Amino acid sequence: MRKPRGSRVALALIASCLCQPLVAQKPASDVVSADSSTLQEVELSDGTELRGWVVVEGNPIQFRLISGPVLEVERSRIRKITRARGQVIDGKFVREDPNRTRLFFAPTGRGLPKGQGYFAVYEILVPFLAVAPVDNLVLSGGTPLVFGGGGDRPFWFAPKFRVAGGEKVDVAVGAIAIGGLGNGEVAGIAFGVATFGDHAQALTTGIGVGWTGSEWSDKPVVMVGGEIAASNGIKLVSENYILPGEGGLVSLGPRFFGERLTADLGLAIPITGGETFAFPIVNFVWNW
Repeated sequence: MRKPRGSRVALALIASCLCQPLVAQKPASDVVSADSSTLQEVELSDGTELRGWVVVEGNPIQFRLISGPVLEVERSRIRKITRARGQVIDGKFVREDPNRTRLFFAPTGRGLPKGQGYFAVYEILVPFLAVAPVDNLVLSGGTPLVFGGGGDRPFWFAPKFRVAGGEKVDVAVGAIAIGGLGNGEVAGIAFGVATFGDHAQALTTGIGVGWTGSEWSDKPVVMVGGEIAASNGIKLVSENYILPGEGGLVSLGPRFFGERLTADLGLAIPITGGETFAFPIVNFVWNW
């Protein structure tokens, strides 16, 4: 009986891929409401940014800063007020990572609201376009940016659905399927994944089973990863795999992020039992 190839294909796929503003001149009730549970960001006309909570509506508004003082701000000085993309940890504002649905490449348990998505390029040459047509369902796919021809053009499709979640727990299931392999078959991985923690620090664990054509692997791929904020705009990311009897892969590196764009720069080391080597991880993701 032919030995299942799904496990090796799964590990090979992983290694190859490690990769309306608010107007201030409107009435106060249309601009902002007093809400002590929602961290808000005020941008003034001179470019100054304030983060905290509106405690009294009106003109001027009363705005309590994260550091404690309450300021009175005339509406004519406000360019816009939005929900702050982040949270307060130990009295300091920590910006939210916009690329929260993935580690370097592996998915987290987090979902996306309807209409949000991202365009990613992993390892410079592997693109993904993803969108959430409904809450918590993310559909993504792509094809190589550079293809030499001479056969079927490879392509991939990767749906993921967030099945459960709470304040600090998110669980999702999904798959990545790759076609155009030249033999008429489709190979891929079906997985389940769970993320524990918040956007500042979290642990993600998952398990996947690879397949090639109609043949499924009898050895699962286990993934353990994590992320921890190093500063406001930088976090450390790790993504690691174990394939029983076959080896695995470890990776670590920083993620740099702003409001929408993230850049990953890391190193990955395959664990094969033979010669040890490392290869770079270079990913860019634009989120909307």
